[in-house]
Amino acid sequence: MKQERYDSTARWARISYGLDLHDDRVIVVRAVRTGGRLSLTTIDENDASLRSDLLRRDCVAVGYLRERESFARWLTAPFASVSKARQVFPSLLDIQLPFPLEECVYEVLSESPTDARTVSALAVGVRFSDIQKRLQAYSELHMDPALLDQEGLALWTQSIREKPPAPDAMRAVVFLRRERATVVTGRNGLPSGSHSIRSETADIDRILRARLGSESVSVEWAWAGDDSSGDKAKEMQKALLKTWPGVSFIHDEPESLLARSLATRALLPGPLRCNLRRDQYQHELLRSRERSSSGRSALLVLVAGLILCAAGLGSDSLARRKLHRAMSSFDSQVDRLAGTKVRTKGEKALAEVERSLKTNSRLRQPFVDAISSSVSQTLKTIIDTGNESQLTYEFMTMRPDFLTITGISPSWDRCELLKGRLDTIGVPVKLERRKSLGDGKIRFSVTPGSPR
Repeated sequence: MKQERYDSTARWARISYGLDLHDDRVIVVRAVRTGGRLSLTTIDENDASLRSDLLRRDCVAVGYLRERESFARWLTAPFASVSKARQVFPSLLDIQLPFPLEECVYEVLSESPTDARTVSALAVGVRFSDIQKRLQAYSELHMDPALLDQEGLALWTQSIREKPPAPDAMRAVVFLRRERATVVTGRNGLPSGSHSIRSETADIDRILRARLGSESVSVEWAWAGDDSSGDKAKEMQKALLKTWPGVSFIHDEPESLLARSLATRALLPGPLRCNLRRDQYQHELLRSRERSSSGRSALLVLVAGLILCAAGLGSDSLARRKLHRAMSSFDSQVDRLAGTKVRTKGEKALAEVERSLKTNSRLRQPFVDAISSSVSQTLKTIIDTGNESQLTYEFMTMRPDFLTITGISPSWDRCELLKGRLDTIGVPVKLERRKSLGDGKIRFSVTPGSPR
């Protein structure tokens, strides 16, 4: 299956702040993009740089929607065409949700044709009521993130970015909080499911059984979160490895993995990027940028118009040169038609050419009449003989000194009749029999003969 890649959620920004709000506290990671590289720093939520940077036009704050208040669903449309699949994805998502889709903000990501001639996609979203509650929670800490990411996708993409999985390996990302854990499973770069559960071994084991259905599957265990290095976490890791053997590791700086991902996904392109603060919940920063973008587009149109005007002015000299060449060509043609050098210009020159042509025409008329008479007589002879002898002409080329004909005749003697009549009017031709056809008909050809 082909995995699509998407742009960053704030490609216009150079600085981003990932705001991991949980248990009435915030873990803040500052990301600065230089070229295509990021520098990441964990800072205190009261750091003065956070407030000052957010006043900049190239800075963005990123929050997230927790797994238990958002949703992610894989969809499969029974079409090979992505455009057709897009038309049915909303309906397919609607029937999977326990509430109306009209009450949600959602995005459809990673639209990918499959080998089975279907199209799969991952839909992520949140109910209006839950997005309002989440924004209120940030507001109580005097924060107003312009973007809202989705927790499960953010954890998954950062985990495989920092520690790429082995080929075809099943990975389980476990992000431990004090009371709850977020578990994301997946393979080959794509998440298969994400869940918010209690931070207990039995609950994590239940999720793995539901997803994998077999204890023989090897799992890459990726641990992170505030409590991923404590004694309880170590006991959980040991117990789960007995049931689900494989590799187990703890991410570097595990408590800030989610905040790092939020900051990273805003600035760098990659898979499964999303922003669920949209539509009626869109932040004023993004609205103003869209208005500015529209204004810039209008300005570009204006500038393009001015450039065209300037190009038009600049082309005047080119037009004058072309006009001079055209006038020179006109004078040459006038001289050629008149047969002599014409001194006058414009309409007077044309009048002089007309007088010259009339004079020349009178001088040439005897020759023209002779030629015209010859051609007309030849054509009349060919047509009359054809009608009389039931000849079918397929192809004919005729000039005063040249004649070729191909056609079909009911008999050879009728072909000879045509040749005899052409010889009589002074048009020598050679007659050839080409091919016998059914019903006694023959194909013939007439070509120029030797003059008498």
